[in-house]
Amino acid sequence: MSTTEPTPRDIYDELVLLREAIADLMGANRAVLASQTTIIKAMPVRLSRHTR
Repeated sequence: MSTTEPTPRDIYDELVLLREAIADLMGANRAVLASQTTIIKAMPVRLSRHTR
């Protein structure tokens, strides 16, 4: 069984895929944060007074 070293092009291609995956995760994170903010803003203010 022989193993070959990755070429610079192989490494570059993997880095491009990694960058795209990170961008997708950042976009998903922004969407989650935006939806959480919307939910929090929709909560009645009275709710916080009943925490005692």
